Amino acid sequence: MKRKYTSEELDYLRDIVPGKSRTESFKLFNKKFEPVTEAQFRNILNNHKIRCGLSGRFEKGSVPANKGTKGMIKANSGSFGKGRETHNKADIGKETVTQEGYVRVKVGYPNIWKQKHRIVWEKEKGKIPEGMYVLFLDSNKLNCNIENLALVTKSEMLIINKKRLIHNNAELTSTGLNVAKLIDKVNKVKKGKKGGNDESICIK
Repeated sequence: MKRKYTSEELDYLRDIVPGKSRTESFKLFNKKFEPVTEAQFRNILNNHKIRCGLSGRFEKGSVPANKGTKGMIKANSGSFGKGRETHNKADIGKETVTQEGYVRVKVGYPNIWKQKHRIVWEKEKGKIPEGMYVLFLDSNKLNCNIENLALVTKSEMLIINKKRLIHNNAELTSTGLNVAKLIDKVNKVKKGKKGGNDESICIK
């Protein structure tokens, strides 16, 4: 039976994939959720148009996180010790913090969660377009106030990460974002795209 991926899994990938190698993202995903194969991971990214912007190849010698685990049940983020409340039984609206530092909110049963910063943005600004990402201006993933959030394109996010334009100060990051937007626009003009496909970005 074909596996159906949850909104939490897809939101997680949209947040961690940009600026990381496919191998790194693959390992992070399998560490947090039910492990998938390299082929399945490629299909997830391709089917949902999630791009890292780096090499699309898995690094030589990488070992799938689920290798040798067939037939086994491993402890993961969904495993609970005695007396702990399971995610399935948590009330709607309950908030938790993931291992990566993101606040997530339970939005449905039995186990449907969504990252809080995306909820806040969509409540205040509307649905997040495909291929767009929400940036924390002060680098604090716990600060989900709308004033601390900014919507960026994939190409802008790549430039921000490459040029290290994210700071702990929201004003500095806002300035860095404006710089990234300018660089992105110049790159597109140089490439003759003028707002075309973000895949053809020339970052110097």
